[in-house]
Amino acid sequence: MKKNIVTNIRIILLLFSIQVFSQNLILNPNFEQTNDCIDRIGFIGKNISNWSTPTSATTDFFNSCKKGLTGVPENFQGFQNAQSGNNYVGFGILRGYSMEYIQGQIAETLTKGKKYKVSFYVSLSEQSNYAVNGFNFLFVDRSIDSNTLDELNPEKLSELGVIEYSYHSVKSPHFFKDKDNWVKVSKEIVATGNEKFIIIGDFAKHFKTEKLKVAKKPK
Repeated sequence: MKKNIVTNIRIILLLFSIQVFSQNLILNPNFEQTNDCIDRIGFIGKNISNWSTPTSATTDFFNSCKKGLTGVPENFQGFQNAQSGNNYVGFGILRGYSMEYIQGQIAETLTKGKKYKVSFYVSLSEQSNYAVNGFNFLFVDRSIDSNTLDELNPEKLSELGVIEYSYHSVKSPHFFKDKDNWVKVSKEIVATGNEKFIIIGDFAKHFKTEKLKVAKKPK
């Protein structure tokens, strides 16, 4: 999976979960509930139930019902089978010029003081020039729908009218540089009681993500 931009890391994401014991609280966690096939780069739109992009940046949706640029397993980013189901989402981090995010809806507002496990699978795109050693995510009390390309930092959230939010980061001693397999990322959090949506992406002002130069796979 790939994108040839020097500062770009393209991550492929699938099978998201927020769990209390074995119960998954993320709606449509495999991105399987869709209204239509998507064959455009940088587009999610309104076709994926319970998922959206909070900004106007170009997060991608890859689906098995289409061949070509946004197909599964082959697409403009390379080759990758779905970890579960038929679809997955791809987005870039550490881009420096537009911040890509994916926003998912939680089945029920998290309970204040209760522990939850946040987990998802990632695979580095084959054309990525760098790998990272961590991921950031943000909980918000309402869905964000903005035309901005900027980072969703506290100033931007305030500008958008978001009052209740919390940032989290998961760091690993190893870089996520596997371009062949899906790697599980997990983090235990304590809820503040206002978590209704989760956003994954790059929140550089809060967390310093390290990067490692990697070789691109030949097409």
